[in-house]
Amino acid sequence: MRTLAILVNWRRASDTIACIECLVKNTGGELDIAVCDNASPDGSFEEIYSHLAENYTAVKVDQARDVFHFSRREVLIGLVRAPANLGFAGGNNLAYSTFKLASYTHYWFLNNDTEIAEGCLLAMLQKFTASERRVGMCGSTMVYFHDKRTVQALGGSTYRPWAGTMREIGNGTSWPASVNEEAIEAEMSYVCGASMLVSAELIRDVGLMREDYFLFFEEIDWCERARRAGYKLAYASNAIVYHKEGVAIGTGTGAKRSLLAEYYGMRNRLLVAWRLFPWTFPSVWLIGWLQVARRALQRRPANAWIMAKVLCGLGKRPV
Repeated sequence: MRTLAILVNWRRASDTIACIECLVKNTGGELDIAVCDNASPDGSFEEIYSHLAENYTAVKVDQARDVFHFSRREVLIGLVRAPANLGFAGGNNLAYSTFKLASYTHYWFLNNDTEIAEGCLLAMLQKFTASERRVGMCGSTMVYFHDKRTVQALGGSTYRPWAGTMREIGNGTSWPASVNEEAIEAEMSYVCGASMLVSAELIRDVGLMREDYFLFFEEIDWCERARRAGYKLAYASNAIVYHKEGVAIGTGTGAKRSLLAEYYGMRNRLLVAWRLFPWTFPSVWLIGWLQVARRALQRRPANAWIMAKVLCGLGKRPV
């Protein structure tokens, strides 16, 4: 089995380069890498290209499309520049369509602000072969990069359709710890979008992530479509991924969230309810107003205002 890891860069070239080198070091030649720079305005593409050109051998160049292939020993690395900021799903999908090969049995959609522990990929791949279930996607143990003793998520999250809210499984607990993988898989509604190992078979049957979400909720939609197609979600506790989490676009919680994050968080919460759980749309809409009130109480009037406009059908993406 050979896997292609897919990274999307947005203004964080140093994180992307660190992720590439960590993957090369810790996957033992079982992995190729594809990088999409999402039209970063800060020279990220040139910085990543320069690093690859200095440390790897260029094997194929298509300057007209800003597509480059590099190699070193067993590893192939592809780099493509998007024509515009295509969002999370769009950037991942462009890298997939540009560099996919029939020889890849799995695709690892991995945040560029992550680094992995040795054996991470192997632990996830084993979940596909060791189970009689039809596993289509596997998650990792997500640990905070700057606090490696604290869990961000065990595999993924639980989604509450009636509220349009989610809870990361194991968030804030100590690591390392003994975990029951089967119990977590039973609880998991979707795999954490920062590390999703997906079978080529699932992509053929279900398709890729929907690009109109742009940011947030793509993995909820994708995992739900996979479930309805008969695929199972798995969790590999020994697959450790260290996550720097949301640095570039302000995807924190509460007072730390950017206007862009607030807009897509509210818009896509409603969109998922409408598409996948339409009977929950009224309750999700009403709970949205409670979130608006919470932002107002936090003295974040701009955040509250943009969320309210989305709920009224008047919201436009912040510039």
